[in-house]
Amino acid sequence: MVLHEVVMSGNGGVKPVGSPDAAGRPFRCSSHHQKEPDEMNIRDRLPVWKAISSLWLEKVLNDAEVRSIARILADSRYDWLELQRIYLYEVAPVVHANLRAGHGVWDAFDTGWLRNGIMKNMLNPQHAQEALKNRDYLTEFVGRDWERIKKYVHDIRRNRCMSPAEQRGIITLLKSLERKSY
Repeated sequence: MVLHEVVMSGNGGVKPVGSPDAAGRPFRCSSHHQKEPDEMNIRDRLPVWKAISSLWLEKVLNDAEVRSIARILADSRYDWLELQRIYLYEVAPVVHANLRAGHGVWDAFDTGWLRNGIMKNMLNPQHAQEALKNRDYLTEFVGRDWERIKKYVHDIRRNRCMSPAEQRGIITLLKSLERKSY
């Protein structure tokens, strides 16, 4: 296996990119030079964008809110490296100014505004270089919460149990296979 085809798993081991998440969907990892994503990819990313953008709301996030963001990220199809890329290259450049405004958005960013800002940046070939160059400025107020989220995401994924819906799905599948074998 080539080095760029693996990522660190939650328990410190290595697994191939594309290994499934708890829901059986493959984790996705892409280059930050990605062109405009398709509609399906946007639908997958939108909850992640919204959750990550919460870090830049004009309020102090309590532990339950940080854990809620972590749960959304852990339940997404993206590995940690891709989540970090989404945080730095997609979300931070659009919302970072909110904490510098002094009277910014405190409840939630408008979904359409967030999506349009991210999409506009993705089409700009210089955008990724600018985000990387300014990463400390873009994330200086949220770094501590982002590190807490990282820990929670890794804990959730390492200790993941199947949800009741996943358990029912497996039981249904096993029963249908059992009936077909007779």
